[in-house]
Amino acid sequence: MEAKKVDDLIRVAGYGRVSTDSKDQKNSLEHQKASYERDYKDNPKYIYNEKYLYFDRGITGTKLNRPRFDEMLKDAGLDIVEVRNNDNDNRKRYSDYVTIPSSTRKPKFDLIIVRNTSRFARNINCVKILEQLRQIKVYVYFCDID
Repeated sequence: MEAKKVDDLIRVAGYGRVSTDSKDQKNSLEHQKASYERDYKDNPKYIYNEKYLYFDRGITGTKLNRPRFDEMLKDAGLDIVEVRNNDNDNRKRYSDYVTIPSSTRKPKFDLIIVRNTSRFARNINCVKILEQLRQIKVYVYFCDID
C-alpha cells in the first residue's frame, strides 16, 4: 500500500456551541469534542489538530459576540469587517457578518465539521459566509444534514 501524501489529506476543524453553562450543556460540549476525536483523529483521510476545534460556551445563538466562531472564521481565511444586527430584521435578533477573504492569510484547514446546523447558523445570516468560504476552498459539513 502506498503512503498518502500530506497534500492529499483533508485538514479538518470543528465548531460547536452550547447556549448555557448548565451541567447538561457542558456534557453536550464534551460529547461534541469526543465525537470529533473519534471520527477524525485516527482517520487516515484527515489531518486532525485539536487546536482547530472551536467551541463557544454559554453563548446563546442570538448574541453577536461569539469569540471562538470569529476566531474560526479568521483561521479559515476570512477577515471579519463587521458584525451587526440585520437591518431587515425588525426584532434585531439576527446577526449579519460582513466578511471578506483575507488578502494576507491562507486557510489553516479545508473542512469545518459542525455536528448540528443550529450550532453554526442560528440567528446568523450564514449564506454569505458559506459562499465566501467555498470561494477560498474551505467547506462546511453539517452532520445533521444528509
